[in-house]
Amino acid sequence: MKVLILFTSNISLFDWEKKKILNREISLYLKFNSNYKFYFLTYGDEKDLSVISNSKIKVIPIFLKKNLFKNKFFRFLYSLFFVIYNIKKFKKFDIIKSNQLLGFYLGILIKIFLKKKLICRMGYDPNFFFSMKRNSFIKKNLMKFYSYIVFYFSDRIVVTTYFTKKYLIKNFYINEKKIFINPNFIDTSLFNNKYINNNINLTKFISISRLDEQKNLDFLFNEISLANAKLDLIGLEKETDYFQKIKKKYSGISFLGLIDNQNIKKIFAKYDAFILLSKFEGNPKSLLEAMSCGMLVIGSNVDGINNVIDHGKNGFLIDLKIGSLAKLIKRINNKEFNIKIIRESSRKFVIKNHSLKKIMKNEELIYNFI
Repeated sequence: MKVLILFTSNISLFDWEKKKILNREISLYLKFNSNYKFYFLTYGDEKDLSVISNSKIKVIPIFLKKNLFKNKFFRFLYSLFFVIYNIKKFKKFDIIKSNQLLGFYLGILIKIFLKKKLICRMGYDPNFFFSMKRNSFIKKNLMKFYSYIVFYFSDRIVVTTYFTKKYLIKNFYINEKKIFINPNFIDTSLFNNKYINNNINLTKFISISRLDEQKNLDFLFNEISLANAKLDLIGLEKETDYFQKIKKKYSGISFLGLIDNQNIKKIFAKYDAFILLSKFEGNPKSLLEAMSCGMLVIGSNVDGINNVIDHGKNGFLIDLKIGSLAKLIKRINNKEFNIKIIRESSRKFVIKNHSLKKIMKNEELIYNFI
């Protein structure tokens, strides 16, 4: 079976490599047997051709011969032209699958010309994220209009959580039989509990984040400060104006920059707990990776996190109220909870629901179903 994976708009394979997430993102496709071959349609240039050396994956960069476009609108137009000009080359694919909603539009073109089966995979729903942010009315409605078109042309929609499925049914009136739930996968053999830190005295935290309103970083930093704790953050560059500003305001905050996903497990082992206090989430991989390592995890009691963390069972939830973290740390340090059992339950949860092997089998079932 030949499957074409449509990358998110303006994302290249080289971008994945720069963000240190390449190995994580391709691990699902490498898990399939030799009956499957995957083709990545990326928004990259010739650099994308040298990023992966594996016979299971072939890379098709859209801007291989036209890599001078910087303007997003011209890049969009050229991507349409690329598919139409090369439409006969897409006949060989059995299934077209988008990596995210925002890369699906090229699949619509292929379906119109060749009537191929389309899977819209959504790691997160931009419509829900837009509804939670201060986006303009026009942006929100353009996204909603685009989503209606995508869902109309999709043969199947794959989401990562039951919450997203309910949201789509309620807001887009989609037949629930059209929507499959397949959570984000975690390589539980890579992210294992070999280096588990059994310290109960919580003083040093680790988190992974990008600079975004959704991630609620100012609240997180303030909570760490009020708790007289320390926090190291992966994902933000060290030498930035934002870093300098935070460094002056909070003495206990440090930025570690970008770290290869393959090496994060050993980083986790140096800390007492992983913390994620976002305003909302989809199905956060960094949280699941920490849980797979058997780390003690603390998250905000919001959608996307509270359906992963069961408070007091496999981790802890706090409300987004000033001083909540300090109160929880005091209770944990006073040994009100059996931390060992909570950590074991954390890893068991990921193995049961998010293991790479399980998600790959679900993916294969979806391919065969359509």
